[in-house]
Amino acid sequence: MTLGITKAVDYGIVRIEVNSQTMAESLDMHNPTVIAAEAKLGACRLGRGKNTLKVTILGANLSAVKSHMFGLDYILVHRRSE
Repeated sequence: MTLGITKAVDYGIVRIEVNSQTMAESLDMHNPTVIAAEAKLGACRLGRGKNTLKVTILGANLSAVKSHMFGLDYILVHRRSE
């Protein structure tokens, strides 16, 4: 699973979970300028129907403007070859 994210001066540090599985323990979204980036989270199990993506704001980078923002542009999933 890959997330298309935004990083910026006022973005926070987040934990990302998919269906209660921690995929990123501490992901720093801070960047001095606004940029688009990708967060490659690795493999996870998705079921048919409803799945849950949970983003928890943990804090902020010492250099960040303390707005604790998070930006998600897209979610990209691939079926793993068996």
